[in-house]
Amino acid sequence: LRPARLAHIDADLAICLLLHRLGTTATCREMGNQFGLSRSWVCDVTTAAALAVSERLSHIIRAPSDAAEWRAIAQRWNQDPNMKLLNVVGAIDGTHIRIWKPSIAHHVGYINRHKYHSYNVQAVVNDRGLFVNVVVGLPGASHDSGILSRSAFSRHAAATIPRHHFILGDSGYALLPWLLSPYKDMDHNEPLSEEAVAFNRAHASTRSIVERAFGALKSRWRKLHKMDMRKQRAVVTLIRCSFVLHNFVEMLEHKAEWPDVNIVFESWPAVAARAYPAVRAMSDAQRDEMEGERNGLAAFVFAKA
Repeated sequence: LRPARLAHIDADLAICLLLHRLGTTATCREMGNQFGLSRSWVCDVTTAAALAVSERLSHIIRAPSDAAEWRAIAQRWNQDPNMKLLNVVGAIDGTHIRIWKPSIAHHVGYINRHKYHSYNVQAVVNDRGLFVNVVVGLPGASHDSGILSRSAFSRHAAATIPRHHFILGDSGYALLPWLLSPYKDMDHNEPLSEEAVAFNRAHASTRSIVERAFGALKSRWRKLHKMDMRKQRAVVTLIRCSFVLHNFVEMLEHKAEWPDVNIVFESWPAVAARAYPAVRAMSDAQRDEMEGERNGLAAFVFAKA
């Protein structure tokens, strides 16, 4: 932990202050008063420490690099006696991190459906509840499916997840060859079949692992309930660090195997500036194939119920 801003500061002190800042709702001013330090010094040092931790431990958050690694996740999940779906390799969702009103003209884009300013942070977890991909810094009004379609992860997943293996997403995500969303009850005059209802129930039960991961993350790092700082770059840095430290602690507690492939976080400026278009929609033939595959899984789940 020796970036320029920390060159003359004890690393242990910087990390202790960072953990205190993330783990409590105390502001930099309150921390300064508590420890006899200036507000600006606490803010600068903890933000610099968060950046150093995120960069040094960036390999802690990584997605499987090839089909074999995705299959290994599916095999572990398939061996779970409570698992009702086959060949699931992850779950995806978004969570809102409350922020102060940005001092920019287009701050309205940060107002989410709950009517407060936030970042919509999208994450994918594996069978252990570890985050394997995180997209940080997108405005709260961003739709989950739009975030996914413009992220590098969508292309990585399309290229590496083997056929008949799936990440689970809620109804806000489109059905894709590698992403399985639930049936939508669009016609109230014709309710979903018993197979579809059983599938949706199993789907929601398995997908809840990502919601539990978000809950554990925010319970551990209470600062994520509201990021009370004006500098948006600092907000993004602290959010990123929270995810890294969460995985670090979870892996230590569960003695999980350390990863050795580094996949860097994505942030909103990088996503917004990409020249390539959003992910192309599936053809009718591909959609029919995916719907047939989902129907087959629904029949399998219903038969096991």
